[in-house]
Amino acid sequence: MERDLYNEFFYSEDCSKFMEIGFDIQCTLGKLTGIPRYTLNLLDAFSKLSEPPRLYQFSNGLRRDLKTYERFWWEAVQLPQQFAKSSANMIHVPGFGIRKQGKKKVVITAHDIIGYLFPGNMSKTAQTYWSHWLPWCYKKADHLIVDAFHTREDLVKHLRIPEKKISVIYIAADPGCVRVPVDEARREIKESLGLSDPYFLFVGTIEPRKNLIRTLKAYAQALKSKKDLPKLMIVGAKEWGTQQFEAAIKELSLENHVIATGFVPDHMLWKIYSAAHAVIFVSIYEGFGLPLVEGMTCGVPVIASNNSSLGELGKDCSYPVDPYSESEITKAILDLAQNSALGRELAEKGSRKAKEFSWQKTAEQTIEVYKNIQA
Repeated sequence: MERDLYNEFFYSEDCSKFMEIGFDIQCTLGKLTGIPRYTLNLLDAFSKLSEPPRLYQFSNGLRRDLKTYERFWWEAVQLPQQFAKSSANMIHVPGFGIRKQGKKKVVITAHDIIGYLFPGNMSKTAQTYWSHWLPWCYKKADHLIVDAFHTREDLVKHLRIPEKKISVIYIAADPGCVRVPVDEARREIKESLGLSDPYFLFVGTIEPRKNLIRTLKAYAQALKSKKDLPKLMIVGAKEWGTQQFEAAIKELSLENHVIATGFVPDHMLWKIYSAAHAVIFVSIYEGFGLPLVEGMTCGVPVIASNNSSLGELGKDCSYPVDPYSESEITKAILDLAQNSALGRELAEKGSRKAKEFSWQKTAEQTIEVYKNIQA
């Protein structure tokens, strides 16, 4: 986001009639991935409200992602200290946690409990953070905000948090995410990436939860049935599990069919979405799943998992598949490769669905949570 929101207060001259809220912006000082984007988009939406809250923005000044032990220190010591010294009577932590102390109110946005459900190959420190510290923070908070009803169900089921303590507030695609005319998008993609062929698209980090190995196997099966199948473009940073992903491409002889671009800037990403034949987003689990909404916003059909939040958000506007079923993913790929009418139908339904999400709605509903907690 071009606008610099660091150390900026949003308030009118008559602050007495507005709320004074502490806001943890530490995550925005590192890589602009999911939670930092949520934070900046929410802050920006706050600033456009007719009566924005006064925000005391807290950080430790480290302009990078915090290591796990640093995050512990920030959330257990530094952040509570900054909050206690401020005149804010409530704090919103837009991701991660905080040690609650005293009578001041705490609101946390719990985007998911992926680290709790899928610890994977985490270090002992990381396991302690995701499996013990963060659930403790959620339980101690006065209220939680989640991005989907499915996440609320997970918090109730796995952490035994009362449903009445959790508000569901949908988020939206980045305000800059817009549909680009296909011809313009294709021209830019050819100039920047040297690709003129049609393609299916995956956007997200390369990690096991994203189900990329099964996606590659399903794509390889589809390729056996349709030799001129559109290529598969993988856009996203490499996380843990990258070696298995790269090995699978070789084992399945997909070197000439899969394009892995790594990270791409937003202005290019919206063009890549807009020119895609379809988006494939069949994660094992998502707390929200922005690529689903981004794909729909850019007017392309989306193959999406029928579970977690993807099943909720993509209902009746995506091609649903069981993420554990290679055959279902293969069928979805072939159906959209061969049936243009189906693709147009899903794209139209998705575009209508995407219009239901907006950052203005997110900001307004978040303010209502603040008011209810302070009442």
